Amino acid sequence: MKKQAIAAGFVLFSFMLPAKASAASFDQLYVFGDSLSDTGNIYNATGKTYPASPPYFEGRFSDGPLWVDYLGDQLGLKPTLLTDINFTTIPPTPIPTQGINFAFGGASSGLDNAILPNQNLPGVLKQVLGFAGTLKANNQTAAPNALYTLWGGANDFFFLNPEDSTTPISNISLALNTLVGVGAKNILVFNLPDLGELPAAKIDNRNPTTLSKSTNEFNLGLAKTVSDLSQNPNLNIFSVAFEFFQVAFPLKCY
Repeated sequence: MKKQAIAAGFVLFSFMLPAKASAASFDQLYVFGDSLSDTGNIYNATGKTYPASPPYFEGRFSDGPLWVDYLGDQLGLKPTLLTDINFTTIPPTPIPTQGINFAFGGASSGLDNAILPNQNLPGVLKQVLGFAGTLKANNQTAAPNALYTLWGGANDFFFLNPEDSTTPISNISLALNTLVGVGAKNILVFNLPDLGELPAAKIDNRNPTTLSKSTNEFNLGLAKTVSDLSQNPNLNIFSVAFEFFQVAFPLKCY
């Protein structure tokens, strides 16, 4: 597994961060999240064994492209997978010019992976903290014309504690505030679908009612965070409800 490379990536990728862009449109795409946003990181990190492809599509947890692929096509951007970067060279190669996808399938909202714990695979918050930490260490700020996307929380309820909405709310809120703190100007954040209505809610002794309740609590907490951040006149934060997301970018996950 590429554990060491992943850990080193948060220290070394500062060498490849491009200069601040001056164009009005998005010129880079940075992605933080779990399997819903992972286009191949955990697949690479597990030696291309998880998820099995085929039947899964090219390292994704789906039978086709993810929303990241569709959005990237619309923006004309293809963020480089964190695990595709060679950190044994300085600067690391390839040098991403269109952004980086930090998302890992199974990521919890916090520091670890909910499905493969203790494997040095970053949760959503750790992805953001690693990104922000290298910027700060090199006296840099986030590219102002990049789009930063963040989506997480479901794995906490499915694999950690279905009744604890406080922890994922806190983690995602901290991640968002961290991005803002390092200068991100354009943030796209997703809430969660009703987890109690998903097929996975009805297996492994899960309680769909509990999952639905926790989803609602999480979405309310996230909405409060987004509302507070929206008061910042220098920030464009876009909150996407899952019902809209299904229409705009039809997923093939689960």
